[in-house]
Amino acid sequence: ETTTYTLVATNTDDATDTLTEAVTVTVLDPDQVNRARGAVATASTMETCCGPGRGPEAAVDGDPATRWSSAWNDGSGGGTPDDQLDDDPDDEWLAVDLGEAFGVARVVLDWEAAYGTQYAIETSYDGVLWMPVFTETAGDGGTDEILFDTPVSARYVRMHGIERVTLGGTQYGYSLYEMEVYGLESSVQPPTVEITDPGLMAVVAPGASVAVAAAATDADGTVASVAFYLDGTELATDDTAPFTATWPNPTEGAHVLRAVATDDSGIAVSTAAYPVTVAPPDAFRRFEAEAATRSGDTVIGTGGGASGGGYVSLSGENGGTLVWTVEVGRAGAYPISLGYRLPFGEKTQYVVVDGDSTTVRFTGAVNTWLQRSVEVDLAAGSNEIRLERFWGYMDLDYLGVDEAAFLGVATEAEGGASLRLLPAGPNPVSATTVIAFETAAPGSVRLDVFDVTGRRVATLADSPRAAGRHEVRFDASGLSSGIYLVRLQSGAEAVVRQIAVTR
Repeated sequence: ETTTYTLVATNTDDATDTLTEAVTVTVLDPDQVNRARGAVATASTMETCCGPGRGPEAAVDGDPATRWSSAWNDGSGGGTPDDQLDDDPDDEWLAVDLGEAFGVARVVLDWEAAYGTQYAIETSYDGVLWMPVFTETAGDGGTDEILFDTPVSARYVRMHGIERVTLGGTQYGYSLYEMEVYGLESSVQPPTVEITDPGLMAVVAPGASVAVAAAATDADGTVASVAFYLDGTELATDDTAPFTATWPNPTEGAHVLRAVATDDSGIAVSTAAYPVTVAPPDAFRRFEAEAATRSGDTVIGTGGGASGGGYVSLSGENGGTLVWTVEVGRAGAYPISLGYRLPFGEKTQYVVVDGDSTTVRFTGAVNTWLQRSVEVDLAAGSNEIRLERFWGYMDLDYLGVDEAAFLGVATEAEGGASLRLLPAGPNPVSATTVIAFETAAPGSVRLDVFDVTGRRVATLADSPRAAGRHEVRFDASGLSSGIYLVRLQSGAEAVVRQIAVTR
């Protein structure tokens, strides 16, 4: 613990130079090492309006003067900045990836004045499947130290807010100077799993069966099985590598795949949501970011798994804009998709269609290609779609326009399908909407609503229905803004449509 090292550099002429500056190395017992310090941190939201950056990395940098703050304006504050609008400012989280599994024995939260009066500590092996391990119901700020009698094995740890303190009548978000995690490396490590087929953010044709595959490994054992899920419903389970499944008769629309691997110790890990679009040939058009008209701080990058081999980084503080020209044959509301990656955590940007601007939040795992969908109104003929920097510092892969989803009703009618899911009205919806569907024959019908991660958020119908038209009222008032999937199934036939929830 008290060793002194001297660094001396010598060149080929035997001349030397000795480093005179002091370098301090602190040696600690393993259970005193803060495993969260310098680790990758993510958050549900971050404050972007007021002063220096308050991103999640500020809560794991070891600097008690910096902090993470969540978005906080619920629309009732009056005069608070619009960029802080958040559907539920109490429901926010800060998560840290420890890089491998540890036996978590202690978590320390160093609160700023805006603290959590109620919150949970949750753990995960994959950052997708979370388990609550502690709940605080009477928090009073300051420094909270949570001790576990038996260490909890986990790779990811997060503070999940339930209720925050109200300061002076103003709705501020959660604010943490530091989040610290202590524990010893676990003797049991989780498996890993990733979907390999179809390709990331693939577009496949309807009708023909799709081969789905996943790669799974376990460093300290074996993978017992991999279960595949489609839109929240189990598709198949395979207990032998290579792990595969068949997706029969895919229906048009946006879908979400997941794979869950379970090892011989019973530890289960899940992939993140894996978006796949089903559309007829040429109905889903992809416009690469590197082919867009660019201005401001934008840099073209290559490789990294991006479609077309390239992407564009919004790289600086001085703006950055991508412009695409998109032509469609019919006017109406179209789902558009943006392929993106977040090197620095959540970011907010503007999507502008023919001068009509929408604020879009991009969230999800760091340094992973993801897809975000939003519904926009396009005019028949030529449309200008712009992505303009609000916060910058993210990567864009492509813009996708899904004409299949817009043309789905006509296609079904012309094809004489026995099951039809009609457009919801209104859509987008802020409170309630009516979802209508038609069946050609009597039978059992199930109507579900999923979020884009594949989680079922509502079941609107699950019973026998007579042939004919039926209507169901859907209350979306408790949902966050975003795109949701409405799935109608009867027997082996299923139809999926998108619905947008706005606040």
